[in-house]
Amino acid sequence: MRNNVRVYGAPECCEFVEGWFEDTLPGLNAPVLAAFLDVAYDDSLATCVRHIWPILVEDGCIFMAEYGDTDHVALFWSEKWWRKYFDCTPPGMVGSRWGSFGYTTKSMSGYWSYYPDEEGR
Repeated sequence: MRNNVRVYGAPECCEFVEGWFEDTLPGLNAPVLAAFLDVAYDDSLATCVRHIWPILVEDGCIFMAEYGDTDHVALFWSEKWWRKYFDCTPPGMVGSRWGSFGYTTKSMSGYWSYYPDEEGR
């Protein structure tokens, strides 16, 4: 990973922290502008989001590598999960199944408010 950042980015702007998500992320307290999550397990994704979302700056982004796996990114649409951990509606996620890449920000909303069968709608 460091080599990719060295080739395509600016490693001096990055902080690399080695270890398991549940061991390293609770200590993270600096504001996060962008996070690229390339995690294969739902529990790991949830751990990352629980610890990164509160310190993600208002215009910051979370990028995902596994957008093509809709079960995996369902977390970003779960109203119950976002209410439980952050007392807010879910942000949703924009992406392409074919490119397996997606992103979300704090200003986005994935809240389902379309109920055509209810009166007044």
